[in-house]
Amino acid sequence: MNFFNENQRGAADWDHRTQIVKVNRTEALDASREAVRHQRLILPRQSPIVAEFARHMAADAKTLDEDPDTGAQKYRYIRTGPDHFSLAFTYAWMAARRYMEAIEPRLIWI
Repeated sequence: MNFFNENQRGAADWDHRTQIVKVNRTEALDASREAVRHQRLILPRQSPIVAEFARHMAADAKTLDEDPDTGAQKYRYIRTGPDHFSLAFTYAWMAARRYMEAIEPRLIWI
């Protein structure tokens, strides 16, 4: 089970005892988009399901929010449409990174 914690920074907190993962949503979505941009995954040929995956990935739009009182700025993602594949891919990417870091901890996985 995953919980997003907007105040958390850095690596995801994997609690195997409770089977809960806590992570900053913006950082997790950034990492999964980075994987797509840098072609760290192989997608099948264009098909209706791949097109739907692309629509879901594009449905999470990154925006810059500014606190009107303090002027503090913070990026966050807003949902503009169905994003089920986007979140599923983000969770899968988090798990894949965790697995690869366990196998080869000297490498840095984006």
